Amino acid sequence: MNCARCEEPIMPGEGANDVGEHAFHAECFFRMVMGCVAHIEGRCSCFVPGSLEHDPEGMTLREGARAAVKAWEKRERSVIDAHTLPDCAEQTRQ
Repeated sequence: MNCARCEEPIMPGEGANDVGEHAFHAECFFRMVMGCVAHIEGRCSCFVPGSLEHDPEGMTLREGARAAVKAWEKRERSVIDAHTLPDCAEQTRQ
């Protein structure tokens, strides 16, 4: 079966998501929900008026989806690394 987004074959163990009659690679489905790399990084026209940023140039749809997942993971790590517990949470842990 081929992915309904990138049209590449979905191989066993690739984490496919079935939506109705369609199947997607996990990263392709993620990309459809969360957006392109530029959106995740706040560089697309949603954030920057007139921006033409989208997926990285020259990538296939699946490569762009994989890049979006990596951008999200990087974003989440930076949020977790920057997070500090509020005083009330520190008092609860003692």
